[in-house]
Amino acid sequence: MKQFFLLFLFIPIAGIGQINNSSWGVADTIITIDKTTDFGPVHDYIEIFNNSGQDLQMRWMCLEPISWPTLWVTNFSDTENNYTDVQHIDSADFMLMDPPLWNNKLIIGVEHMSFAQTDTVSFKVWPLNFPEDSLTIHYVIIIAQGNSWASINESSIDFKYLFNEQNKTIRFAGSDAIVGVNIYSLTGRLVYSEEHYSLVNSEPIDLSNYSNEMLIINLITEDNLKNSFKILVH
Repeated sequence: MKQFFLLFLFIPIAGIGQINNSSWGVADTIITIDKTTDFGPVHDYIEIFNNSGQDLQMRWMCLEPISWPTLWVTNFSDTENNYTDVQHIDSADFMLMDPPLWNNKLIIGVEHMSFAQTDTVSFKVWPLNFPEDSLTIHYVIIIAQGNSWASINESSIDFKYLFNEQNKTIRFAGSDAIVGVNIYSLTGRLVYSEEHYSLVNSEPIDLSNYSNEMLIINLITEDNLKNSFKILVH
């Protein structure tokens, strides 16, 4: 019985940090990113190690939960490429060199669209020749409401908005003739969308169904300039 117990202690445990006798590993498998909406897109990276003595063809897959906010946009970078979400049944690939280069790392980026929430997105990563060495890296994203409304874009639209508190309508005016308008609830539900809204001859948008709600408004020009802000419908 004692011999069996000692043998059990030396069995490598998969999925916890850098695995004994594995072909590759990472420093940690749970990374917490804690920011407020005052920040723009948040990023973090994790260093990866090659223990195989050869170049490894790697693959990864994004595992987003159902609860993931619809307003949040994630991307994942490796040493060779940058990808938008590659979800669940698909995967992307990269080469993990031997010896490891200084830039052997995986980078996550999240555009939170100034929407405060906490959730976890995971990435399953494995080498093609050693699929048994699969690891799942979990990123805990904490976006708390900041003191100001963060802009996620370098360029903004020259515009102003007019909110009629009595009628609970909003309209926009500005130098860009046509913009796209998307309005979301704080739960990420799209409550209004118009691809060709005229800032010159603007029509009021009725928000009377959303009294006492905070709404997120996104404006997008034909040149792909963007502006996001919030409004409380009294």
